[in-house]
Parts: sequence; structure tokens; C-alpha cells
Amino acid sequence: MHYYHVLSSITIFIMLLQSIKMEKVTLFDFTTMKNVENWMEISDTVRSVGMSKAVLVLQKTEQFQRGIFFNLLNPQPNGAAFAGVRIPITWNLTDYQSIEMICRGQGSNDHYKFVLRHNGESSNEDVTYECFFNAPMSNENFSSIVCSLSDFKPYYRGRELPDAQPLNLANITMFGLQAYGGVYSNIKQKGVSALEIEIISAIKEITIVDMSTGTVVPVLGVFKLYVDIHILNNHLQRICIHLIDPTQLYLELSDLVFQYHSRGNDMIASTTSNVQTLFDFTRTDQVGNWIECSDTIKTTGMSKAVFIIQKTQLIQRAIFFTLFNPRPNKTGFAAVRCDTNFDLSDYHYIIIKCRGQGINFKYKMLLRHKGLEKSAVVFGQIFTAPENEFGTIKLPLADFKPYYRGQELLQDENPLDTTSITSIGLKVDMSPYLPENQAGVAALEIDWIKAIK
Repeated sequence: MHYYHVLSSITIFIMLLQSIKMEKVTLFDFTTMKNVENWMEISDTVRSVGMSKAVLVLQKTEQFQRGIFFNLLNPQPNGAAFAGVRIPITWNLTDYQSIEMICRGQGSNDHYKFVLRHNGESSNEDVTYECFFNAPMSNENFSSIVCSLSDFKPYYRGRELPDAQPLNLANITMFGLQAYGGVYSNIKQKGVSALEIEIISAIKEITIVDMSTGTVVPVLGVFKLYVDIHILNNHLQRICIHLIDPTQLYLELSDLVFQYHSRGNDMIASTTSNVQTLFDFTRTDQVGNWIECSDTIKTTGMSKAVFIIQKTQLIQRAIFFTLFNPRPNKTGFAAVRCDTNFDLSDYHYIIIKCRGQGINFKYKMLLRHKGLEKSAVVFGQIFTAPENEFGTIKLPLADFKPYYRGQELLQDENPLDTTSITSIGLKVDMSPYLPENQAGVAALEIDWIKAIK
């Protein structure tokens, strides 16, 4: 008897879902778009004290494509911080009631907001129209976020302006996504996060047809339930989004002048008697030759890495964002590398000035020397990034061990040739040598990488 009622309820519910009628228009389909070049960062670095970072990238694998919004929040003592991206658009949404996003979140924070502008306004002095939402936190399932257009309120620098003119839905000219610190809110956020996104749409009123009478009834609640079920059963493609938080200014005083010269893919570093600066991310844009080499080179890969420069009015540094999505057997990796031309035969250590945030603090530096192919032996050394404050990590060149496809080789039979280092890389994985690492989002902030005697 009980089984009959359960089956009857399921049957009726399925019939009800099949009767749902809705209209939507796709605003952004990250599962098919070719690039995200028109998206621009708009973070708190527009102000002199801002220290946060955001970047929107596409993740393309052999199985799916999606967008990832990486954000790193480094709030001021009062909690002020924001990291966002935006894109100029031309929309008339007068016939639509809501904005829907298919997404999932990972990392430290789950509070985000949509940011709209109208009538061509784009200045930092203009009012923005914002709607807050919580990202569904998961590393498995995507869900639907729905924000009613009537819930977008006018704000200026974090404060609501009740007397401002209403949002002109007929002329929406800017769309943005933002993670925030919560300066005027009870919610306080900091650290690194990623929002993975598949599709953003505008939706019209949702209706249900009463199967017994044919009556059309508006009902948003069932639509939300319907959408969740639909997504859970059909998440064939996905997308993403990340935060950073440099809270202090670090100045390194030096009477040395370092210069870098780019020759194709070769990075030539300047030297002094005791120090060779390999990469100085605080002085010039040195990330152009760094490329991603994550597990998406394989059919089952699902991780993502981004190496990007952060420029504020106070500091400049590099940020290595990682979204590590290992397979059930714990294989997978998120990594970047740079082709180089370094002679380190007179040096004994590689040192890194850095700071870690997020789920993982253990990384592996990888070296290759002349004559080794990209798929050949690699020399690796594990290090733990300092948390909260910047610190200097010292890696003895003699301790770089040879590996081939994750398996350690005999060092005597596979010595590192320090006279011709042709590649330097950074990697997050869950190998037997990094058992503490977990799936999720992390950021490694780097000032410089040097070799010393």
C-alpha cells in the first residue's frame, strides 16, 4: 500500500514537471564560447589601498568546457574588499523577470553578487545595481541560481541608495560578477575561491498547466525545484570562477638593478656575484611566457591553472591560481611552466618569496634541463608555502629528484644538469609525496624567484 502511494506521487510529480512552461534567452554560454577576451577585471585595486584579484578564464577539456571565475579577497582591516569581472553589453530585459546561472562554487567564500549598469554608465562614480546570491558549494554537482530582476538594488561603494533611480531594464549596458569582503555586512569574507559557470540566462515568467483543468498558474517555487533536478541529471558540461588577499605592502630595498630580456621563449636572467634573479614579478610583467600544463592534456583531466600578474597602486606580484579536481583514484594535477635558459652551475639554492591561500599549501617546483623532452624525466622538489604572511622558501638544487610519470628514479643514474635549465614549473597534485593535498581552490602569491650561492 505504501509503495503504491510512493509510486503514484512520483508519477504525478513527473507529469507536473513535464507541464512546466518557461521562456529563456541565453546571455552567456561558457560551454561553447570561443574566448572571454571582452571580460575585464574590476577589483578594489581601482583604489589606492586595494589588494584583491579576479580573473575569468575558460577551461577547455576533451570532455567539457566551462568558465571559471577565480577571485582572491585581501580585505582591509574594516573588511573592505571586492574582486570582480565585467563585460559591456547591450540588453533589453523588459520582458524578462529573472537572471539564472548554472554554476557551482569551491574555495573559501560562497557569497557573490551580480552587478548591472544601465544607460552606458561605466565610471567608478556611477551607481551600480546589485543582487546578492550564495553559490552552491560542490565539487560534483552544478545547480541553478535565480535572481529576480526586481531584487537588483542601487548601490554606491557598498552602500544601498534607496532614492536612486530604478534600473532601466530596457538599456542594460554592463554585466558583472563580484566577490566581496562585506565591509557594511555581517558577512565577512577573505581568501581564494572559484566559481565555475556553464550558462547565464534571462528567464520569463514560469507557469504550470494544471493537467486536470488546463488552467495556467504562475509558480516560481516549483521551477526552482525543477531546475535543480534537471541540472543534476544533465550536467554534461560545466564552467568556473577564483580570490586573493594580499593585505600588506612589502618593499624590498636593493642597490642592484635587475633586467630581463625576452628572446622568443627563452628567459635570460640578470646576475650579481651571489644572486641570480630568475623572475622578478614585482618589477615587470614576467608571466607572458608561462603556459598552463594541467591534467586536461589527458581525456579524463578536469583541473585548471592560471598564472597571472596582479597590479595594484601599491604592489605588483604574480598569482598562481589552481582549481584541483582529481579523479577518484587521486590522479590529476594543475600546473604551469616556463621555457628558460638558465645556467645555475655556480648556485646552490632556488629561493621563492611567496604566500599561500586556500585549500592547499604544498606545491612542487619542477625543473628540466637541456636534451629532455616535455614528456621525459622531470626534476621535482616539494615545498610548503607560508600562510598569512610572505616568507622566503629555500630549495637546495641538490635535492631536486628525478621523476617519470610520478615515479621517483635513481638520482645517481639521472643527475640534474644545472648548466642548462630549460624549463621551470609549479604544480599541485595528490601524488604519494603530497598526500595532504585536497581537491579545491588555492592561490600562491609570488614576488620573485632567485638562485643564490
